[in-house]
Amino acid sequence: MRVEEIVLSRMEYGINFHISREFIDDFAGSIRLETHIDKMTRDAVASLKLQMAGQTQEPQVHYYPKDWVEALKERFAPRWLLRRWPIKFKYIKFEPTVLYPGIKLPERKHFVVYKTKEWESE
Repeated sequence: MRVEEIVLSRMEYGINFHISREFIDDFAGSIRLETHIDKMTRDAVASLKLQMAGQTQEPQVHYYPKDWVEALKERFAPRWLLRRWPIKFKYIKFEPTVLYPGIKLPERKHFVVYKTKEWESE
């Protein structure tokens, strides 16, 4: 049996990122950098958090046929067939939020963030 000697050295790794001065100026006072060690995976976790003004909009629900067979039924099937086998739809719910970075409403653009939720009919 042959034994090899391997020399290991301690290596150091890190992550650096830069945040622009404009970003800092827009969110001054609301930026937080939080770090912790995940208890389950023992990984290092870093979170950059900030707060900004926002407005929740009215949720919107859209739907479409579940698959190509349902789309064919919707387009071409006679009514008697649809009464027997109704079309199955997939639903998606959008919950938009308008964000106002920097709270300088007159001179700043706003962004829309959509939270979505999908489900299928039974």
